[in-house]
Parts: sequence; C-alpha cells; structure tokens
Amino acid sequence: MKKFLLLSLLATAVGGVASGVSLEFAGPLRPLVSAGGGNKLLRVRVSGDPRNVMLRAEARQYASKKVHSRGKSVPARPETDLPILLDSVGFYEITVTAGKNGREIMRETVPYAVVPPPDYDRPREMGTCTHFAFSGKEKKGHFPYTFELLKLAGFTRVRDDLPWDALERKPGVYQIPERLEKMIRTLPAYGIRPLLVTGYNNNVAYPGKFRKAFPTTPEMYEAFGNAVAYAVGTLGNLVTEWEIWNEPNSAHPVREYLPLLKVVYPKIKAANPKAKVISCGGAGAGGGPGGGMILPIAGAGGLDFMDGFSIHPYMSPGFDPDFGYRANGGPIPRVSVPIFMDHLYRNFSCRKTLPDGRHPQMYVTEVGWYVQHPGAGQAVCTELVQAAYFARLYLLGRAKTDGNVPIYWYDFQNDGTDPAEGEHNFGLIRRDFSPKPAYQAAAVVASMLRNRPFVGALTKEVSVSPVEKGADPLRSGIVKLYLYGDENDRMLAVWSAQGDPQIWNRKCKVTFQLPFPYEKAGLRDWSGRNLPMPEKLSGNRIELEVDFLPKYLIQK
Repeated sequence: MKKFLLLSLLATAVGGVASGVSLEFAGPLRPLVSAGGGNKLLRVRVSGDPRNVMLRAEARQYASKKVHSRGKSVPARPETDLPILLDSVGFYEITVTAGKNGREIMRETVPYAVVPPPDYDRPREMGTCTHFAFSGKEKKGHFPYTFELLKLAGFTRVRDDLPWDALERKPGVYQIPERLEKMIRTLPAYGIRPLLVTGYNNNVAYPGKFRKAFPTTPEMYEAFGNAVAYAVGTLGNLVTEWEIWNEPNSAHPVREYLPLLKVVYPKIKAANPKAKVISCGGAGAGGGPGGGMILPIAGAGGLDFMDGFSIHPYMSPGFDPDFGYRANGGPIPRVSVPIFMDHLYRNFSCRKTLPDGRHPQMYVTEVGWYVQHPGAGQAVCTELVQAAYFARLYLLGRAKTDGNVPIYWYDFQNDGTDPAEGEHNFGLIRRDFSPKPAYQAAAVVASMLRNRPFVGALTKEVSVSPVEKGADPLRSGIVKLYLYGDENDRMLAVWSAQGDPQIWNRKCKVTFQLPFPYEKAGLRDWSGRNLPMPEKLSGNRIELEVDFLPKYLIQK
C-alpha cells in the first residue's frame, strides 16, 4: 500500500466540552448519511450535565453561507434527535448550537450526505478497498452499517485482504479469519461481490524461510499454494476473484513471480473451477500502468496461468486522472486513465487470448487520491478536489472500457486519524464514519453512470471561452463533454481538467448543442443538487459554466 499525507478539513465528530456538556455526532449509531430528501433526524449523544440545555440544528449547502433550513429547539437528553429539513439530494454542513438559560454555550458543525436512493442499476465496475481484515487494535468496518454505506454510495465490489499468516498459523493448519468470513457472507444481501488479495510472507508458520519480501523457493510456493487452495475451496462461490499477492515489486516477474503462479493456478482451479486467478497484484514500476509486470509474464507464457491481471496506477496527490504525470523513459508517455487504459486494456487485454479463448481480464485493484495537509508544501488535493477526482476516475474509465475493467478506489474508510499521514486519509468516509465530499461524489456519479454505455465525446459545434493562447481545449482534452446512455436515456457529464498539477481549477464557459431536447433536460452539480437550466440559445444550444467538478445534464 502507498504511504502518503492527508488532512480532514471538516471538523467535528466529537464536540468540545463547554459548560459541562459535550456532543458526539458521528458513528454507526448516529448516521450522517441518508437517501433522498426530506425531514431528517440528526442524532446527538450528549455527555455531561444536559439540564436546561437546548439544542438546535441549522443546515447549509456545503461551503455556502446561506442557511438552507433551521430545525426546532429540543431539550438535550443523553440521546437527542434534532429535526432538520434536507429537502433534496446534496452535501450539507449542519451546525448544532447548544444554549443554556438563553445564552449560547457552544456550537459544532458536522457534514451530512443526502444521496440518491440506490434504486438504480449500480455500476458493475465500481469497487473500493474495505480493510475489514485491518490488523490494527481498532478493527475497521462495522456490521451492518459499513455495508449500508457501501450500497448507498453505489458500490458493487469490494476488495479486502486474506494474509497468508492469518490463513495458516501453523504449517498445514488452515482457518478463515472469522471477521473476514462474516464480511464475505454479509455482502450478497447488499448486492456486492468480494475480491480477496492474498499473500505477504508467512513468518508465523515458516520463520526463517524468506530472504526477501516474496517467496523464492519451491517449498514456499507449494506451501502458499496449498493455503490459498484451502481458502478457495472453503469459501466456494462466495469469493470467485482471487488476486495473487499484493504489490510483489521485490519479485522478478519471470524468474520468481511466474513460478509461484504456475504452482498456485492449478491448485485454485482444482479447488473451484469457477474461481478467477488475478496475477501481478498491482506490481510494477509506478503501480504497473506501463505493463512492467504483466508484459514480461505474458511473453514467457504466463497467460496460461491466469484469468486476469491487476495494476495500481496511483497519481496521488497532485496529478489528475485526465492527464496524470509524465512517464519519462516508459512505454507510455503519461500515466493517466485514458493512456493506461488504451495501453493495457485496448492494446493488450482486448488483443490477447487465454487458452480457452477468453481475453485476460484487466483490473485496477487500487487507485485513489489522499487529501493533503495544507502545510505539506503546496497542497493541491483538497477534499473537494478528491471528490472531483473520484467522479472523473469513473467517468473516464467508463469512456475507455464501457465498464469492463473493475476499478477499486483505495480506500473506503480512513485508516487512522493523523492528518499528516496520507495512509490515514484516502477514505471516502472518516474513521468516525462521517462522510467526506468524495462520498457524496461517489453516490452521485454512480447514480448518473449506472450501467449506461459510453456514446462519445461532443466536439462538433462546441465553443469554449476563454481559451488559453495556442490551446484547443477540446482537442487537448482539457474540456470534456462525455455522453453516456441509450436513446431516450442520456446523461452528459461536463468538466474541465487541469492538465497541470499547479492549475487545480480551470473555469470556462462552454457553448454546445444539447444531445437531447432542451425541454427534457435537467442539470445537477457534483453533489446531485438540482441547478437551474441555462437559458436556451438558438436551436438546442446552451452555454454552461464548467470547472474541475463534473456537472451532469440528464434526459428526464
């Protein structure tokens, strides 16, 4: 896993103590996410002395100064439900004030996500890493709240770990960790399928057997293969996607990784012929987007021992998914979603065949952006930028693969609470389960994309202003107008990309012909909030102001 930095900019799961009272807002018992607009109840845990304390909530749209709605004052109790009207889908900030004897004694602000009801066809490629197998003192995830949040965000896939040393504590003695198995058995009820990555040296059962961070002897290949085969056979069709090792960058693709694959593959197939063996584990320079792991393996006959392969094409924190970063001396000019999808999906996966005639399935099993601490140099990935990148990742992925490449965001929940530790802050939700803007962006882009096919990019009769000198914003890919869907069910996503990590917000106005009747069009922002349609120009043309956050035009 990658080591990076992040800051959670929004405060506040636990309020400060004032006049003997403290307030707690977040967590599985005090949810800050709900589906569909309407009257909501914000549950607040009140600690201390609540006598004569009155609580009241008021809501604003995210980053807005204008009050959206105010709730009634309610006497404080150990568990207090505060009424508040959140009448539409959107990302809100709710400020709770506590008063005593007519005097305000404290106020705290918390995020609240009102997401589209998950009654649509959720994207088949949309996945995230969950870390139920997290090995820290405080286990990640919650039964059943995490699964409810995953469904509300539109996910249909999760990736989690089954470490070798958790699977085999003594040589030849196997077990599936209880918590992981419970997670796997819970997922089907929420319409979510699991992918398990297994690996990591087993110094518990086999101390002294490893000279590097990967097995290199036939003895350890065989031991690992037997352990994985047990897990595959035990879990059966509950888990049919198995990724072999996580980021085995210390292993030589042909001399060390392929021999392991040749041992493990037949054992997995014998345990469950329906199981898919995913090679590479996201390894290779820069996470493998240039094919540094899969290409030599395939060239050495390795396609006979896999069903697919995975990459981890991180561009975090300062490079956007549209343009990524320059790959000097590599097989591709840049690491960006459009380029690595062309390179490894269109030009490799779609052109190569396995022994049974199928194409090797490509997976992006980790990719994500962490929110930077504002003191970490020139921070370019804020919480809102993270939200934009999430949406654009899946919009671009659908445009290049029509949903045929599963993409797993790393990761769903923050791994910790240190704002200066990036690994703690990749999540769409915080450690206390409160939502970030990226969670809202996930739910909205899922409801917009659904499983609509990519139609194409609008380029004809499109004009952009202002235009930088010598730049063609459409040809260069800075301005995107991407159309998805079938006839009478269209969705147009519009945004502007950076193209430069120091330019995080390119604002411009785009004039274009709507691909469906103006009278049947609706406009929504990144958070799913309804916006007024721009005035109709001649014919079916409109002028729309766009920036780094996608806007969605939908055919009603």
